[in-house]
Amino acid sequence: MRNFCLIIALSFSQITYAGYDNLYSSDQINEKLKIMIKHGELKRDYIEVTDKYFFLYASSADKVRKVHEYKIKLKANGDESKQKARKERKSLSGLKIAIDPGHFGGHLASLEERKIRAVLPEGLPVEFNEGDLNLATGLQLKKMLESKGANVFITKKALGQGAYDLDWKTWRDGEGFLDAVEENISHITDPEQKDSARKLWFEETTENKIFRTLYNPLDLKARSEMLMDFGADLTFVIHYNAGSTRNKEENKNILTKENYSMFFTGGSYLRGELSDEESRTHFVRQLFSNSLEESKDLSVYVIKELIKRVGVNPVSEHNDFPQVNYLRSVCVGHCDGVYARNMQLTRAIPGVLCYTEPLLMDNELMAKELGKTSYVVDGIETSPLTKTLAEVYFAATLSFYKLQN
Repeated sequence: MRNFCLIIALSFSQITYAGYDNLYSSDQINEKLKIMIKHGELKRDYIEVTDKYFFLYASSADKVRKVHEYKIKLKANGDESKQKARKERKSLSGLKIAIDPGHFGGHLASLEERKIRAVLPEGLPVEFNEGDLNLATGLQLKKMLESKGANVFITKKALGQGAYDLDWKTWRDGEGFLDAVEENISHITDPEQKDSARKLWFEETTENKIFRTLYNPLDLKARSEMLMDFGADLTFVIHYNAGSTRNKEENKNILTKENYSMFFTGGSYLRGELSDEESRTHFVRQLFSNSLEESKDLSVYVIKELIKRVGVNPVSEHNDFPQVNYLRSVCVGHCDGVYARNMQLTRAIPGVLCYTEPLLMDNELMAKELGKTSYVVDGIETSPLTKTLAEVYFAATLSFYKLQN
């Protein structure tokens, strides 16, 4: 299905990449770089594209010296045959699909600050959290895909669970937290400044910040490693979105009438994001595959199903919503609702990816629906809307592979 050769490596410094030769022309690569690169100086400092070769350098100094890290042969311009169409399938049987329900939920929802606590327009209180919704959606999607024969891997199966091998309490109370603090301040050379920074972490930093700044990145890395090891043909990273407007005095969300969806693929590398060897390896893999194009295609199918089943439209990067200014500052748009964004998971996960943000949890109508717990999946009391979202992703997958529901 995917027109690329996986990198075979003992380490990031021992790379075989000859399988990328003759896949694209220089015109095609330059076009793909418009999605892959947000800031032009990355191309200036790290990349050279000639009629015959693509070169990637480890630094601007290496580029000046012409000491390349990658040299990949390109097709002649004019010899730009289209990518092979996705292989026709009679079912999802044998297809490897991964699901990553984002966040933790459960007893860690408040620490994550992914909790909605609000008053509905009719005066009724409502409270729920994103991690629980993500898991409920992912578990239902897993069952649907397996019913069609897919081999499905899910990164978590219980509320409050992550992917990192140490749970939050064990990490926080043990050597994990101490090691993470030392790693965080390792760049400080002045002893007094280092002691001051250490004291700040131990005595003044909130638990929420410790969780989000030190622990959550470890979990994200663990998730990406699990997903890379599984090597899925297609991956859904399940999230819900929020406008993040809060009444801080009452610790409540202020509900909005606005609602929109957005979906992310890899790409849109920013300043400094090609400075390490691992990132450059992922960059070349993404550039010399058709995974970004196919990820966009899958996301468009999801958008169509979402409009039809839930009535939520995709957001445009040209909107005037201040809470999504980052779509212009750090993303590159494929089309309305689908954006390249260089995050840990969008960078590291191979194959086709749909990173979902299908609606705003703090929208007035959505909050009312998501606050319901009349539906049960694997012992989790949840909103019936989670089943609808699972059906959206399932139907989009079938459409992507040209299968009937």
